[in-house]
Amino acid sequence: MINMINKYIAIDLALLFLSLIILWLVDNIIINSGLPYWIGIAIKVVIIIAFGYIIIELIGFGIFSTLSKRKGPGIKEEALAVRNLFRIFAYSILILLVLSYLNINITGFIIGAGFLSVVVGLAAQASLGNFIAGLILFIVRPFRVGDRITLVTWQYGVIAQSYQHERLIPGYEGIVKYIGFFYTTIYNEEGIPTQIPNSIMLQAMIINHNNTKKKIINLTFEVNSKVDFSQLRDKLYDFITLFKGVNISKNNIYIVYIDHNAYRVGVKFIYEGEPYIIKSAILNFIKKFASQDE
Repeated sequence: MINMINKYIAIDLALLFLSLIILWLVDNIIINSGLPYWIGIAIKVVIIIAFGYIIIELIGFGIFSTLSKRKGPGIKEEALAVRNLFRIFAYSILILLVLSYLNINITGFIIGAGFLSVVVGLAAQASLGNFIAGLILFIVRPFRVGDRITLVTWQYGVIAQSYQHERLIPGYEGIVKYIGFFYTTIYNEEGIPTQIPNSIMLQAMIINHNNTKKKIINLTFEVNSKVDFSQLRDKLYDFITLFKGVNISKNNIYIVYIDHNAYRVGVKFIYEGEPYIIKSAILNFIKKFASQDE
């Protein structure tokens, strides 16, 4: 993609340099031939419009080709929208350049364009905010496609569980599937695609679970008071150490509190792997172990 961008930049610079040479040659020819001044201006305007059109369309084609090579939903539509936005901006500058070259007072056009841009900016404030936020996300890259992240933001409230087994982060967790100019698509645990505006992604706290291999596993669960804790701790320790990438000691398996009919056990250790896999395995082991003692 970078090589393609460099190719289009080189072609555009070559065309711009060629247009300047042609304009210089036309100036010399008109001066030496004694043609009327307006003929020279007309020829220069035609050259400026022709080369301006070619350069703008070439850059627009390069933008569309480069952006459409990405993977994700709605890629071509988004690339087309960015190309059209660039064309509107570039052709506006070209028109102002031609009017200025014809010695036409463009002060009124500039004032009108400024007023129009303010009106459009206010009307499309949310869209422009998402677009600018998307550019910042592309540059800063707090997360990439394929990363598992947790999005914590006040705009989308999450109701916490009334009965939790461990610390709960009030956020949305999922796999990043697509980062666009306006929206970021995340697939949640149920595999449902969720599109979040980039302005929200930029403001939110992002927990990127792929930034580190070592993760702290913190798990708590209740056990019937009839279950012997020493035996449970030894068996659970032997079971956890069967997993590769586990750093745990028996002191990391402890009693949190004791009730009349049960007690709560806490387990905390470092694990280099997917937390859900080992958590599910531990809870399944506890369930089988407790049922044997009943």
